[in-house]
Amino acid sequence: MVNLSSKRTAEETRALLDAADALAEFLGIDPEEVEDFRRRHPKFVPEVWWTLADNYGELIWSAWKGLLAVEWGRFSIYTDRTLALLTMWSSTEPSTTTETELTGVFTPTLYPYQRAILFLAVESWRAKVCQECGHAFVADHASRKYCSIASSSGINCSALVIKRTGLEWGRKNNWGRNKSTKKSARTR
Repeated sequence: MVNLSSKRTAEETRALLDAADALAEFLGIDPEEVEDFRRRHPKFVPEVWWTLADNYGELIWSAWKGLLAVEWGRFSIYTDRTLALLTMWSSTEPSTTTETELTGVFTPTLYPYQRAILFLAVESWRAKVCQECGHAFVADHASRKYCSIASSSGINCSALVIKRTGLEWGRKNNWGRNKSTKKSARTR
């Protein structure tokens, strides 16, 4: 069972953040990157998800990706879109419930994508869109505005913005030097 409360262990939090990061990564993939994503994130979604995608081409995963993009940054456990994201694919998978021996209660299998959506619905402030590059990312604190995904130049958006704003500050503020108009004794 996944603990979505604030009293979860560090391992549970790391697993939820990893699943949420994979969800953000999914938003940025192109059709030619699907197999690579599938290889790097096995069992992220039900296997039938990929089978349906193979049979119907790009249409199925593209539609789910579109729904995810609309909901990104607005997750709430009270919206129909979030519920659709949670259940759309699991209903096509054969039953994978397990019976607990002592209680006789059936526990459904939760996939990492479902855990990620629940996590982001509870902590919706984490689902952000980078104000620099426009990619979806999972924030580590509420005021984060830029992702830390390295660009083709090897610099991530956070570092790029810090560098740029530092340069802008330096130019405006004469790089921290005094702005006096008097000439110093050395220049005379």
